[in-house]
Amino acid sequence: SFGELRVPPDIWQAFTRYNVWVEPVLLAEWIRLIESYAGYRQPNVRQLAQTLLAWADPERDTRVAREAVARIRADGKPVYCVWSGQRLRGDYDVDHCFPFAAWPCGDAWNLMPASKTINNEKSNRLVTQAALEGASDCITDWWGNAFLADNENARKQFFLEAGQTLPLLIERPEPSDIIDAMKVHRIRLAKDQGLRPWAPGQTISLADMISQAIYQPND
Repeated sequence: SFGELRVPPDIWQAFTRYNVWVEPVLLAEWIRLIESYAGYRQPNVRQLAQTLLAWADPERDTRVAREAVARIRADGKPVYCVWSGQRLRGDYDVDHCFPFAAWPCGDAWNLMPASKTINNEKSNRLVTQAALEGASDCITDWWGNAFLADNENARKQFFLEAGQTLPLLIERPEPSDIIDAMKVHRIRLAKDQGLRPWAPGQTISLADMISQAIYQPND
């Protein structure tokens, strides 16, 4: 073990909020430091360090959710749009509850089956607190059928991912605890990134339509 490092809450929050600027500065300074240590012995150290420390863009991967939908349907069970409660027949979309364009997270808990109409309507907007609360039963039912029912490995992976990316306060959370953590994280995203709110059936303004066109593909 390397021991513990304690960071004051205010500094931690600032790092979290401004990480897109802090990280490049730290990497650039780290490369400069390595270059100064290497001196003339390794003239290509800057290029090598930049290659090794290059930012890898996260991939938009929804396979785990689509495979779960296929399993559920193969068992003869229905799959519902979590936002409308409508049964999904045939084609559907996988929505990132928190928009991937703003917060690139492909964890299982963030992937929701949705109708194409609803997903296009929601696009890169942030679900409102009321809409998240209203859909909580549908969301937890989806999690139960898709990830928590039979496969113990999938269940462990689900809660491990949630514990790493959400502000969970207990070691052994239930699905309802994850919903509560999502509500907290939703507030953070709304405050830090100023995302436009969305709720099912909400009218889309002209500005929203233009923004959706800019940020395609949809979630």
